[in-house]
Amino acid sequence: MEVPGGHYLECIQDGVEIDQWFAEEQVVRIRFGLKLDVIRQFAASLGLPQELQAITNGKSPSSFYRQGKITPDMQVILHQVLQCPYQGAIKQMYLEGKVLELAALQFAQFAEADVLSRSEPLLKQDDIDRLHHARAILVAQLNHPPSILSLARQVGLNDFKLKQGFRQVFGTTVFGYLRDYRLEQARLLLLEGQMSVQQVARAIGYMHSGYFAKAFKQKFGVSPKTYQGRATLHRMIPLVPEKSSEC
Repeated sequence: MEVPGGHYLECIQDGVEIDQWFAEEQVVRIRFGLKLDVIRQFAASLGLPQELQAITNGKSPSSFYRQGKITPDMQVILHQVLQCPYQGAIKQMYLEGKVLELAALQFAQFAEADVLSRSEPLLKQDDIDRLHHARAILVAQLNHPPSILSLARQVGLNDFKLKQGFRQVFGTTVFGYLRDYRLEQARLLLLEGQMSVQQVARAIGYMHSGYFAKAFKQKFGVSPKTYQGRATLHRMIPLVPEKSSEC
C-alpha cells in the first residue's frame, strides 16, 4: 500500500499494475525509470539494494516491490522537480540530473538498510506490537510527548530496544518519527487554510514559530507561509477538464 511520504522501488515482469485512488483525492506522484546500463554504472561506485544486485550480474530481473521513507534531502529535490524553472532542452538536462540525485539517495537508503538488517537481531512479534503501541502513544500525545524512558516503560521495553526497534520497524528514531508526523500534520492544516502559520505551529506542539518554520522548510523545501500561499492560490484557480483526443 502506497502512503504519503514514501518512496518505492519496483520491477514488474509479465504483469499489470493497477492504481486505485479515492474520488477527488489530490495525489502528486513522481515516477522515473532507469535503464540497465545506468543501474550498472551505479553499481560500480555505489552499493545497490539487494533487489538490483542480480541485475548487475547479468541475470534477468524478477518482479519486486520495496517501500522506503522520503528523507528531507529527497523532499528538497522533489520540490525542485515540481518547480523546475526551465524549459526545453535545459529543462530536460535539469530533470535528468535531479532523477539521478533521487536514485542515488534511494539506492543508498535501501543498501544501508540491507547492511543493518544483516547485523541486527530479528524482532519478535510481541516486540513489534509494543513498538506500534509506542508509536500510537506518540501520536496521541503529540503536543506533550513522553521521554524515551517513560515511553519504554509504558510499552514494556527497555530504552535500548525501543530506540533500536523503532529504527528497524519505522526507519527513523523515536523523535525523528514524531517530528515528521508533526510536520505532516502541519502541512495538512496549512493546506486547509483555516489557521495562520502561528496557529498551526502551536497546534502541533511548536512554541516558537521560527523553529517551526525552519523545520518545515528543511522537510518540504519551502517555508510554511509560502506553502500556504500556494495552496490558497490553487484553491482559487478553477480546475478545467483536460481535453482528450484519440488517434
